[in-house]
Amino acid sequence: MRRHITIATACLAFAWSIMLTAAGARADSIPITINVTPVWFLNTGSDATAYPPPGTVPINAPTIPRTTDNVRLNYGISLKLGKRGSLAYSHANFDFSLGRILTVAPGTSLLTGDIDDRIDTISYNYGFGHGLNGSVYYFSHQRSYVAGLCLNQIDCPNAAGVSVSNPSTINSNGYGIGFKYAAGPVSKYTGPLLTFNADAQYIPRPVGNCGTPTALPGCNTDGINGYKSSQVIFPYGVTMNIPIRNDLGVIPLIDYKREIVLWRAENSAEMYNVVEYGFVKIIRPDLTFAMVESNWKGCVCSDTVPPPDNVRFSDLIASLTYSFKP
Repeated sequence: MRRHITIATACLAFAWSIMLTAAGARADSIPITINVTPVWFLNTGSDATAYPPPGTVPINAPTIPRTTDNVRLNYGISLKLGKRGSLAYSHANFDFSLGRILTVAPGTSLLTGDIDDRIDTISYNYGFGHGLNGSVYYFSHQRSYVAGLCLNQIDCPNAAGVSVSNPSTINSNGYGIGFKYAAGPVSKYTGPLLTFNADAQYIPRPVGNCGTPTALPGCNTDGINGYKSSQVIFPYGVTMNIPIRNDLGVIPLIDYKREIVLWRAENSAEMYNVVEYGFVKIIRPDLTFAMVESNWKGCVCSDTVPPPDNVRFSDLIASLTYSFKP
């Protein structure tokens, strides 16, 4: 069975909060900025708690597993290098619950319950001016928890119920280069009207994994059974800040993204169409609140679960970012 999901970079609400907070932060001689962000993830997908249809056997526990309703802590630090450059580290969480999947095996019904991922990123960022920003980065995306079953997380329960290291854990590690271009006026009431982003990510993978603890079924090697070794993937997206003039400092937004993730233990990359909407509230220059509804749907062009089913989930994500200089 294929194992899945999610985003290959930081939580969007976290990223938006950092961007907007940094734009309003005070300018002084201290080159270090620290961001601390409590984040609340709430599952909003109704079929994540759907009971098995008549005649099917649940793959997870016979009762509905716990779905996502978690508070996590994101954090990051950046070091300013000259007028335009900075070096940054961020630790972000992304929690979700998959919608019910009926095509994994005949006569079965899969509910994952809560899934917890974490993403660590080290980046060098540079502002070219005129709305163009670039970055080069390394990221590590790991799955730390799945409710009720072993879905290739870092640690899984053994027969005695004791958590042990899982050699078949799915993860994604890679190097990327990305660009963002902001177009349109910026004021105290709105962010840039449109922000376009595009990345190229190199994911190093072995040519073959025969004889290793994470060998895929059929002892796959490059080009065999659909397995592909090292690859370059190209996620992209666009965000629109809705230009509503008000004195409350609230910025509504909506975005579309094509997210791509390539797990170590999977044959090929998974692709997702993502639509998000919500708002950012600038409380003060060093404090920002964001609330975003994030909807993910697996593209049928991906090698994920057998059609006509697909991988899907949705979250309500609320975050409060405090940015300060030590």
